[in-house]
Amino acid sequence: MANKMKEVDAVIVGLGWTGGILAKELTEAGLKVVALERGGMRSTANDYSVPQVRDELRYVQRHDLMQNTAKDTLTIRNNPSQEALPMRRLGSFLPGEAVGGSGVHWSGHTWRWTDMEFKVRSLYEERERQVGPDLFHRLERWILLGLRWEDGEFRGIDQLWKDHLLNMDHLKEGIGLRGYGQRDPLTEYKKEAFDMFQEMMDHLKDVVLEQLFKVRIGGSDLTTERRAAPAPALTQRWRESHGSNGQASASEPRVAAGTKVGRNDPCPCGSGKKYKKCCLLKGA
Repeated sequence: MANKMKEVDAVIVGLGWTGGILAKELTEAGLKVVALERGGMRSTANDYSVPQVRDELRYVQRHDLMQNTAKDTLTIRNNPSQEALPMRRLGSFLPGEAVGGSGVHWSGHTWRWTDMEFKVRSLYEERERQVGPDLFHRLERWILLGLRWEDGEFRGIDQLWKDHLLNMDHLKEGIGLRGYGQRDPLTEYKKEAFDMFQEMMDHLKDVVLEQLFKVRIGGSDLTTERRAAPAPALTQRWRESHGSNGQASASEPRVAAGTKVGRNDPCPCGSGKKYKKCCLLKGA
């Protein structure tokens, strides 16, 4: 149940570095100020030790320090004549959660843009206008996820994650040798693994941005090529392996248009075996 407090001149939510300076100026001007904190206590030693403190995916991109607007939000209006509406998405205004904020992690800071960042943003918006907003953002998701089609693929998170897992296996094989140098293998493994993950994320950003500006949009839709291409290829492999004379037989693969047969799915030829142990081997 909400508690009703005495009316004051100003209420500051989050008495951090900025809120503290603002409260000082207001009180010196003769105003009554109340500061409120939201959430539990955070400390550098317990919550932000190495290597977790460098997890920018968690704190910078997923806004772990900020309020989760899907669970709890606030209403905003710019002047008394407007209707206060709930904020459902984080934008330039990032309300913090828990005590500490930018005092315990740098992702709580609001950084000033450099000249280069303004230039990159301008080029990004220009490219968006050239391609069209709807197709541009679909293309951005395709590149990020690593969409594949008949003639190629985007090198997105799908392929980079596989490479990362392979590199992690190589790291496990040799990390025990660090013990000969009087270093704890477990600690070294955590540091190396985190650095490798950060390198993967940085590389992903470079790859997405590079391909987003270099890709050329043709007349055909990539999603159509991706879904429709496997069906005729599968039928052709089956005919070559079974020596079909061009007429449909009772045991010919029954593949619906636009359907891709998985490796572990029943073989379309009707043999009862898995596709990977039947027509896939014969086609290969």
